[in-house]
Amino acid sequence: MKLKAQNKNFRNAIIFLIMVFFILYSLISLVPHYNFRTTAWDLSIFNQTLYHYAHFNLGPNTIRDVPTLLADHFELILILLAPLYFLFKTYTLLIVQIFAVIFGGIGVLLFLKEETQDKILSIVGLLLFYSFFGIFIALAFGYHNNVVGIMFLPWLLYFLKKQKIGFYYVFLFLLLISREDLAFIAVFLGLALILFEEKKFKIHGIITIIISSIYFFLVIKVFVPYFANGGSYVHLSIYEGSSPFEILKNIIARPLYTISLLFNSEIKRESMMFLLASGGVLVFLRPKYLLLAVPLLFRNFLSSSVEKYRVDYGFHYFVEFAPIISIGAMAAIHRLRKAIAYPFLKYSFICILLFANIFLLLNVHFFDGSKLTRIFLPSYYSTDLSKRNELMEAIKLIPYNASVSAENALVPHLTNRDNILLFPEENNSEYIILSITNLQLSNDIEYREAAYTRWQEIEQDEGYQKIYDKRGVILYKNLLTPFAEP
Repeated sequence: MKLKAQNKNFRNAIIFLIMVFFILYSLISLVPHYNFRTTAWDLSIFNQTLYHYAHFNLGPNTIRDVPTLLADHFELILILLAPLYFLFKTYTLLIVQIFAVIFGGIGVLLFLKEETQDKILSIVGLLLFYSFFGIFIALAFGYHNNVVGIMFLPWLLYFLKKQKIGFYYVFLFLLLISREDLAFIAVFLGLALILFEEKKFKIHGIITIIISSIYFFLVIKVFVPYFANGGSYVHLSIYEGSSPFEILKNIIARPLYTISLLFNSEIKRESMMFLLASGGVLVFLRPKYLLLAVPLLFRNFLSSSVEKYRVDYGFHYFVEFAPIISIGAMAAIHRLRKAIAYPFLKYSFICILLFANIFLLLNVHFFDGSKLTRIFLPSYYSTDLSKRNELMEAIKLIPYNASVSAENALVPHLTNRDNILLFPEENNSEYIILSITNLQLSNDIEYREAAYTRWQEIEQDEGYQKIYDKRGVILYKNLLTPFAEP
C-alpha cells in the first residue's frame, strides 16, 4: 500500500509540473502573439513557409528573401508539421513548440528514472529542465526548429537505455531533419557511445557518427546549394573558417587559443556563468554528457555573432543545453551520492540547483528587454493597449493572398499569402498596414526611423488610399498596384 501511494504521489507530481509549465510556456509564447507582440524575424519566416508547405509549395519566403527556406537552414520537420496549419493557422508552430518542450521534459524524466533509479532525482531533473532559462528565452522569441529538434535528444538516450534500437534511429532521424546543425550533437552522441558505453552500444555510436556526418555534408554541399540556386551554405562562419574541415584544423592547431576564445569578452563570461550556475558545473563530473555540450559551446562561443553567445537579452541559441545540463547534473549528483555516504549531500545539491535556476530565470532578460515577471502585469494581457480589435478589423479588409507590407508586429499574422514584406520594404505591395503606436515604441532605432520616415512619405503620396484609420492603426491601398483576384 505504501509503495502504491508513493507511485501515485510521483505521478501527481509529474502531472502538476507539466500543467504548471504548460501554462507558463503558453503565457510566454501565445499571449504575445494574440496581442500582436511577436515579430517578423523569425516567426513570420517559419509561418509563411508552413503556409506554403501546407499548400504543397516550397516557397518563396519573402521575409527571408530566399526562393525556399530550404536554401537557408535545411529543416524538413516543417513538412511533417504542415497539416497542422489548417487547425491552428499562425499559432501552429508556437503550439507545436510548447508541446515539444513538454515532450522533451518527459524524455528527461524517463531517462533519469532508468539511469538513476531515483524518483526524486528524476522529478528534480524534470523541474530543472522545464525551468531552464534557455527554454524561456527561446519561447519568448517566436519559433525555431532547433527548439523542437533538441527535444528528441533525451528520448534518444532513453531508447538506448531501454535497448529499443529501432526507436532510437527513428528519433535520430527526427533530430536530424529538425535542423541540419543538430547533426553535430548527434556526432558527439555517437562519440560518447563509443567512449563510455558498453561494447554492444559502440556499433550504434559508429553508425550514428556516419549517418549524421553524411547527412550534414549532403545538406551543405548538395541540398542547400540546389535550393539556393547555386548559392552556398552560410551558417559555418566561425573561428576563422568557413568549412567543417577548416574549423576543425584551426581548433586542433591552436587548442589553448581556442579555449581562450570561449571567455574573451564580458558577455561570453557572463553567459558561461549562466550555464555553470544552472547545473553545468556538475556536468563536468559526467564526461559522457559534457561531451554533448562541446559542439554547442564551440558554435555559440566561437561565433563572430554576439547574438549566439549572449544569454541576457538573448535569443534561441542556448535551448539545446537544457537536456544536457538537466540530465548531466542529476547523473552527477547520483554518482556523488553513491561515492559519499551522506544522504544530505543529494538534497543540498538539489536545493542549491533549484535556487540558482529560479534566480537565473527571474533575472534574465528576453530579447525585447522584458523579464518573466511581465506575466504578472495587467498591461501584458491588455488587448486595448495592443489595439488588437482595430488591427483585426483592418486585417479583415485585406483580400486573401493580396501582397502586403506590414509593420513588424503585424507580419506574423499575415503570412497566409505568397508575398508579405516587413515595412518599409514594399516592392509594389498592394496593401500597407501599420500600427503607428508599435512603430513609435520599437526598440530598434534604425528600423523605427526608417519605417516612420517612409510612413510620412506615404501620407503625402496620392498613389495610396487610406481605407482604415482608427487609433493609430492604418491600412493603405496602393492605387498603382491594383489587386488581381486569384
